[in-house]
Amino acid sequence: MPVKRDFDFERIIRDTCWKNKIGAIAGIVVLFLLSIFFIYFGIKIPFAPILILGLLPLGGIALVVYRFRGDLKGEDYWIDELVHHPERIAWIKPVRVQHTAYYVVTLYHESYYQLLDINGLAIMIKCNSPEDQLLFLRGVKRYTPHAHIGFSHVVQSLYNRNPAEFIRMVTESRAYLPVGTMNV
Repeated sequence: MPVKRDFDFERIIRDTCWKNKIGAIAGIVVLFLLSIFFIYFGIKIPFAPILILGLLPLGGIALVVYRFRGDLKGEDYWIDELVHHPERIAWIKPVRVQHTAYYVVTLYHESYYQLLDINGLAIMIKCNSPEDQLLFLRGVKRYTPHAHIGFSHVVQSLYNRNPAEFIRMVTESRAYLPVGTMNV
């Protein structure tokens, strides 16, 4: 049964996915230009260590592409997953990032929710204001009531072991907390 669309929720997903995709592409471009710079001067000066240094950013590009492959899919992919294939979203993971000075004083924190799917892809959705958090939680409750919400190291290890079987494994471990049971 198709879900009733929530365009405010979808706007949050679209905006965040677009920003994340642009950030990942910018990182790839910077690493590529850095690689070209070092390779060019390694050939121009004939100095092997500089040439080898130019190959390191190419490895960085591979890491960025792997780490941010969910971001690189873009907003259309994630909206399609939520609207047409919500069963593929397995886990909604709350993430809180603290920014500190000298590892002592907390300057500020940011709140995110990470959508993780059965293919091992993930996207971080920034929700700092209480209004955005409520809008996001209502949206995932509407679109993905079956998905697990919450974090524990056990849940993380189950997802890392097999994202496609995550819901079954987390249910068997009795750690399953479906989004549909939340009061929002």
